[in-house]
Amino acid sequence: MKRFFLILAALLLVGSAVVVGRFILATIDAFNFAQSQARVGRAYMDGMRDVDFKEVGDYARELMAEAPAQYSQLSLSKVWADRPVPVRWQERGVTFIRYDRDSVCFGWHGGPFAHTQLDVRRGQDGALTFTAHYTDYKEDRLLRSVPKAQSVDR
Repeated sequence: MKRFFLILAALLLVGSAVVVGRFILATIDAFNFAQSQARVGRAYMDGMRDVDFKEVGDYARELMAEAPAQYSQLSLSKVWADRPVPVRWQERGVTFIRYDRDSVCFGWHGGPFAHTQLDVRRGQDGALTFTAHYTDYKEDRLLRSVPKAQSVDR
């Protein structure tokens, strides 16, 4: 009987080690994914050209126009929850898009460690402001401000 409990204890110990090992490997994989997504987002934002700003601005205005008035920053995820990210944005590595009446956030990853995103905000004068937010929190960079007179509306 003593031998049975020793074998059972050994199996429990090995099983626990396997579970903990898998958890550690999954955590490392998630961290690596977040870092690679952050690099993709940074490369896209740093390489944006006039045509990219126009496309992002047009799509942002389209989303802002369709957002119900009752949605605010606190309920952004509810607006987009039931719709997948369009293929054209997936091709750029975007994993989520959140929006309300006055802002759109194109994100390359979200979670506790990585928040690389491009924020497009509409000011009271109708101008769009494009701001890059990088994972390292050391720099948020204003990419461009487009006055309403030069708006990217269709």
